[in-house]
Amino acid sequence: MTAYQKLALAATFATYALVIMGGVVRVTGSGLGCPDWPLCHGQVIPPLEKPVLIEYAHRLAATATGLLVVALAVATWVSHRRFTLLVVAASAAVVVLVFQALLGGVTVVNELPPSIVTAHMATAMLLLAVLLLVTSLAFLGPQRAPAAIPWLPVVAALATYGLVLTGSYVVGQGASISCDGWPLCNGELVPGEGGRVAIQFLHRLTAAAIGVLVTAVAIQAWRQQPSVRPLLLTATLALGIYMAQVLLGASNIWFRLAPGVRAAHLGAATGLWMTLVVHCILAYRLRLPDQARRPLASAEGRREVAKEWAR
Repeated sequence: MTAYQKLALAATFATYALVIMGGVVRVTGSGLGCPDWPLCHGQVIPPLEKPVLIEYAHRLAATATGLLVVALAVATWVSHRRFTLLVVAASAAVVVLVFQALLGGVTVVNELPPSIVTAHMATAMLLLAVLLLVTSLAFLGPQRAPAAIPWLPVVAALATYGLVLTGSYVVGQGASISCDGWPLCNGELVPGEGGRVAIQFLHRLTAAAIGVLVTAVAIQAWRQQPSVRPLLLTATLALGIYMAQVLLGASNIWFRLAPGVRAAHLGAATGLWMTLVVHCILAYRLRLPDQARRPLASAEGRREVAKEWAR
């Protein structure tokens, strides 16, 4: 890998780790460990108390991640300025990063309102998607011919994005275990109650619909493009993560929102979103007409891309 590719991977995985840390902050009730922003208890170095340290560690990780994203953008402008799409994506990552930081401050100052917390999560997922685009382009190189939009994977990815946001909203409304039991909700297939029960039930219905979509994406990859290994890998991985995610969601009910299970649930949801985003990018780039497709799945194809990228 080139230094630029390593930097892109570092920024992406640091952002993923930051999302998980944000989940830990939330499940441990440490969101207001630092009740002010950008300082913590009016200090650069806050008091050494558990909730404070958890939130402060999250802020330090956010700072480090932000520096990586900015460094990635600068490296793009300096060394790959002729690759227009890559420059636009890297620049967009910086814009989303700034907006995310401001939302984080607003979230704390307003004492964690569910709507702003959900918007904060939405922006974090968007930042991950943009960084995944930058990283994928860093490895794939410039496009040589137009490709068809892979509608099924795109719909599955967007639906998963919605699922992550509904999950955040469920937590913000205190509806995580409003359905006492799984797979039934309070002993009913379709609960008649409204309020928090309805919020939780809607989240479950969304998760079920996404299961159908992810399964369809996997079947499409297995049937239509069995020779393109990257697509097979991402489609199969997405299906596996989805199944783990369902089990973790049920475990939230069975173990009464144990912090470890809740953090794993968020990690799997984010991992599913990331996998589907990468699958969409690969499906778009690899589903070219036969005469224009670059055989990236072969060793010869990878060498050709590497030579073009070096030039």
